[in-house]
Parts: sequence; C-alpha cells; structure tokens
Amino acid sequence: MKKFLIKISYTILPMWLFLTGLTIYYNFYIKPRETKEFGALGKIDFGEIYNEQIPDKLYYTIKKSPETVKNCSPDVLTIGDSFSQQGKIGYQNFIAQNGISVINYEPYNAHMINPFQSAYDLINQNYLDSMAEKTLIVETVERNIILWLKFMTFDNNRVKTYEKPKQTKISEQKEAQTNTQKSLLIEAKNFLMMNLNVVKKPTRHCKLTKDLFVDKFARDLYFYQNDIENGTTIPSELKSTVKQNLGRLFNKAEEKRINIKILIAVDKYDLYQDYIENNPYQPKTVNEEIEKLTNGDPRIIYTKKILKPYIDNGEKDMFYVNDSHWSAKSATIVGNYLVENLK
Repeated sequence: MKKFLIKISYTILPMWLFLTGLTIYYNFYIKPRETKEFGALGKIDFGEIYNEQIPDKLYYTIKKSPETVKNCSPDVLTIGDSFSQQGKIGYQNFIAQNGISVINYEPYNAHMINPFQSAYDLINQNYLDSMAEKTLIVETVERNIILWLKFMTFDNNRVKTYEKPKQTKISEQKEAQTNTQKSLLIEAKNFLMMNLNVVKKPTRHCKLTKDLFVDKFARDLYFYQNDIENGTTIPSELKSTVKQNLGRLFNKAEEKRINIKILIAVDKYDLYQDYIENNPYQPKTVNEEIEKLTNGDPRIIYTKKILKPYIDNGEKDMFYVNDSHWSAKSATIVGNYLVENLK
C-alpha cells in the first residue's frame, strides 16, 4: 500500500494537480476575459474593451416561423444570417428608428439556415403574399454566399419552421448541469492545446499598417478562418450557378410583386485586406465578381462599398476587433444607407 501511494505521488498526483490548476486558472481568470465571438473561439484574452452607446430598445419585430409571417405587411421584411440577428445594434433597428416598420424572420438557428433558400421557399409557398409592393431584404455574409447559392433547391414542398425542440424544465436543467460539468475541464484543455499550437485556432491574426482598432489592439486584425478557407474567388464552374440561382430568386419575387434586395455583409478579411502588413493570403474578390456576373444589378447591395471609404479614411472599429461582425457604428451606417435606398 505504501509503495502504491508513493507511486501515485509522483505519477497521477502531479498530473491531477496540473489539470486542477489549469482548470481553475482558465475558468476563473481567462474565460471571463474571452469577450465576444473571437475571445470564445480562439481562447483569446481581449478583456472588456468596448463600452458602446446602444439603442434603448428594439424598434422592429421578430417572427419565428412562416405561419407568423404570413399575414404581416411591414414596410421591410428581413431574412438573414447572424448579421441580421444583432438585436438592438442590428442594421434593422436603425432602419426602424426612421419610422419604417420592420419585421425580421428569425427561426431557430437562423444563423445556420440558407437565407436565399428561406426567402425562395417563403415566397414560393405564398407565405409572403401580403408583402406585395413591400421590400424583402435577404442578407448573407460574403464567406457563405457561394455555398448558399450553390445548394439552393427549387422544390415546391420545402418550407420548414425550424422550431426549437421542446424540453421540460427538468430535462433542460439536467442538460445544462451536465454540459457545465463537462465544459469546465474540456474548455481548459482546449485553451492549453490552442496556445501550444497543438490544435489550430478557428481565427487568423495579421498585423495592420495603420491603427484601425481600439487601444492596444489598434493594429491587430483577427478574422474568421472561413473568410479565407471558403474561397477568395468564385470557382469558374460555379459562376453560372450563382448567376442562375440569383435570377430564379429575383424572378420569383417579381412574380409576387415583392421589391427584393440582396444585402451582402462584407467579410472582415475582405474589408481590411488592403491594410494587412505583408499579406500572406490571396486577395478576396467575391463581391466584385458577383457584381460583374450580374451586370451591376442595383438590387444587390454591397456593404463593402458602403464601409470601405471609412476604413480608407482611418475610421476605427468598423468591425469589432474581437468579433467577425461589424460594430454598431457600421450597422448604423448600413441601416441609414438602406433607408435612403428604400426612398
């Protein structure tokens, strides 16, 4: 027994102490400082670096299923990914503050659902008949636009509600408790693996040639790896698909007399790429290629064109340094641009 205890003292015990210490250090010191999306994804200590003035309330309405949208007739209906689910600092809130009625279609897991497909299905299945002569804004982030258009289908029986599965309060509590217990050690392990470069971070980091972010991160560009990995150009074999499927969506909206607009939320990498020091990546030209394919169709709005002049003039924090989404400042600019466009 004595030999066994001695053996444990220099084998298992040190490892247990290390893991316990790592778990405590990570969960109580580092994790609370992993602010916004990239803090959590990349296990990066950003700290609390933003203290924004945000609108006091939500000025637009959210609908969760096709049935709840069916008889609505707002001035504007928005369908989109996570850029359309930013709540009080979303571009819709700044549109709505101008006296324009706005509804955002936000089913469960909206950020993972193809917005082009959702829009086509809702129009095709007559859920948006009340939107005749009104405006439908279909928003997508640039890095996903080719995938969304590539995998569009035109089946007449496709509409889904995407509702969250119902759970009892007891099952929800048990699930939350189990997930918390598992995550304490797993997240600490992931933190260690990422910082030892054993596991690749889902974020990329480059230095900038001028100050474009806040404080100590002024020249640090953190962006989502899929800005690059999903492609910096449109593959030649997909160009006809992109053009054709956009055309089918436009035609379906015209058939129902809906004023449709496509809003492309620029990738963070694309917006800042001109100011990356010794840029190791290929230039991204997806926006420009779509504009060429569609002959400059005015129904497609490129937020890169709206926001890039601000970057060129040295405006800071057009995107959050620690997130893949634009800031409230940019959402305001985009929202106000859309108000003028709607007029």
